[in-house]
Amino acid sequence: MLAWLKKQNWRSHGFTLLAFIVVAGSISFYQQRDMPSQSILPLQSHAINGQHIDLQNRVKDKTVLLYFWGEWCGICDITSPAIQKIHERFDPEKYEVITIALKSGTAERVLGYLQTEGYTFTTINDPNGVISQQWGVHVTPSMAYIKPGGEISTLSSGLSTYWGMALKLWWASL
Repeated sequence: MLAWLKKQNWRSHGFTLLAFIVVAGSISFYQQRDMPSQSILPLQSHAINGQHIDLQNRVKDKTVLLYFWGEWCGICDITSPAIQKIHERFDPEKYEVITIALKSGTAERVLGYLQTEGYTFTTINDPNGVISQQWGVHVTPSMAYIKPGGEISTLSSGLSTYWGMALKLWWASL
């Protein structure tokens, strides 16, 4: 009798886990429904530090993590430190992190936030959400992992760990 109960318990937990994965995957797919899924969109802008950013030129020979975030976003507070680690630890000759600060205020405000938090990754301010809208971003944080040449490898939204993002970035480099 006890063995049967244990077997039933595992089946129940397995079904619950499977249901969770299906629901979470469906939500993530829905959140990314308007993001480009194959090739990158044109993106030319200036970073907060004045550096000219032309995404098409950056992806010619680098794998790029494009990270959409907001200063007001609670989940971004958890994800951004991992983005900083990737920026610091991955070889800048092969990888680049470019971030888009979505509706986070003036460039001065975003710069102040970055300095307070100790973030040194390249950031483009998107005060009115124009860039984010062009990219179909409906939720922050959202990430696009872009292969050298401009093909989008993976899209993700929501909470992510350093190891999860690092694995996706590495996968995009293959």
